[in-house]
Amino acid sequence: MRKKDKFIFFIGGAISPYIPFIILFSGVSFLTAIFEELNGTYFLLIFSIFLLILGFIFTYKLHRYQISKYFKLGGKLSKKNIKIWARNWWLLNFGLIILPSIVILSSIMIFISNLHLYLEPGPLDSTVAAIKNGLVNGVKECVISEADNQTTRFGDVQSFQGNYTQFKIESLDPNSCFKAKAVPTNNQNTWFQIDLNIETGGVAKTCGDSSKPGCDEENTW
Repeated sequence: MRKKDKFIFFIGGAISPYIPFIILFSGVSFLTAIFEELNGTYFLLIFSIFLLILGFIFTYKLHRYQISKYFKLGGKLSKKNIKIWARNWWLLNFGLIILPSIVILSSIMIFISNLHLYLEPGPLDSTVAAIKNGLVNGVKECVISEADNQTTRFGDVQSFQGNYTQFKIESLDPNSCFKAKAVPTNNQNTWFQIDLNIETGGVAKTCGDSSKPGCDEENTW
C-alpha cells in the first residue's frame, strides 16, 4: 500500500470523530445567523438533533468506504483491529475533547441567551432608552463575536457606531467592546457607562448624575 494511500486512510480516521459536530455547529451557526431575531428555540433544537444524526450517518458511511478502499489498496490491518482502534479513538476524543467542548459552548449560549435579564433597561424617555439599548446591544454583539472567535475591538461593534440623538457612544478601551460610555451632547442628560466582566459575567451599569433622566439614586441604571 502506498504511503500516500496510508496517509489518506489514517488522517480520515483521525478527523472522523469531529465530522458530526462540525456539521452540527456549522448548521446551527448558519441557522442562528438567519433567524436570530425569531423565537425558534424548539425548531433550533430539532434541527440540531437532525444535523447531529446526519453527521453520524455520513461518518458511518465514510468509515465503511475507507475500510473497503483500504483493503482494495492492499492494507494489512485486519478489520477487527481497525474497529478496535476506531472505537478507542472515538471514545478518547469524545471524553477528552468533544464532550468538554459541548459543555463550554452550551454554557456560552446559555449566558448569551440570559444576558438580557440584567442588561435590558426599563421604560424611560425614548432618547435615554435608545442610548441604553445601544450600549446593551453593543455588549451583546461583543459577546457573540468572542464566542465566534472574531475580533472584539470597540470599532467592530455596529451598535456603538449608531447615530444617537443627544448622545455619542465613546470607547473606554479601543481594543475592547465589552465596555463603553455614552456621553450627552447637552446639559439635560448625564453620561451612561456599561462594563461587562467576561471572567465573572457581572455587568456594571453606571451613570453620572442621579438627578438626570434614567440615572438612579445609586448612580446606576
